[in-house]
Amino acid sequence: MNGARFGELRWRVLWVLLGGILLSSLLPACSPMDRDNPLEDLRRDLTESDEGVVRALVDKFDRWLTLDEFELPLTLVRIIRGIVGFLLLFAGYALYKLLVMLIGVIVGAIMGYGFGVEEGGRLLGILLLLVGGWLGGVLAWFLHMLVVFAIGAFCGAILLAALIDGETWVLIVGGLLGGILLLALFQLLIVLTTASTGAVLFGGLALGASDAVILILFVLGVLVQYGLLASREQEEERGEKAKSAPAD
Repeated sequence: MNGARFGELRWRVLWVLLGGILLSSLLPACSPMDRDNPLEDLRRDLTESDEGVVRALVDKFDRWLTLDEFELPLTLVRIIRGIVGFLLLFAGYALYKLLVMLIGVIVGAIMGYGFGVEEGGRLLGILLLLVGGWLGGVLAWFLHMLVVFAIGAFCGAILLAALIDGETWVLIVGGLLGGILLLALFQLLIVLTTASTGAVLFGGLALGASDAVILILFVLGVLVQYGLLASREQEEERGEKAKSAPAD
């Protein structure tokens, strides 16, 4: 069981690294106008388009991800968009979580190695590199969720204070409600965001599909991602039951 999980984690790490390389090559292609005011430009394109929101979103992504400056063949560009879109569409939340933990692993490993080399030499540095990487990965997701709670708490406190006179108990209650609500909805937000982005990249830009097909892909991506999450939870529950079961 542990070997299978390690193998699955290894493949996910490779997927994230591939996606990061592809995305890093795509991001510089955004137009200067998009970088100046991307939210306002996006809102205007979506609301003023005569072809519908889905088609306007596809066209917007197409302009953002133009790779003319790299002089890449159109077929290769479509393949890149298709790979990134497919991964986001069907494994967006898993990749997001792994990316957060991977950042923690890298930071923890660097800090552990540097401290070990300075205090006890290269051997201690290698040992603390492993320990620091493991601790960094675990702490990264925990601290990340604390940040999510803090953002929700801040927004909840500000919103409730705007509706009710800003007394101390109002800020506390609003902060708690906002933080808990954002934590509860965070997984859903990531799934919806990655599935919609993946559907546009994979269906709209890579395959040139119609709006209806893009919407179907979006729904399918959401279902697949939640199916993978449910399967993962069931595996963890079975593992916990197997550990707690008395030996024959």
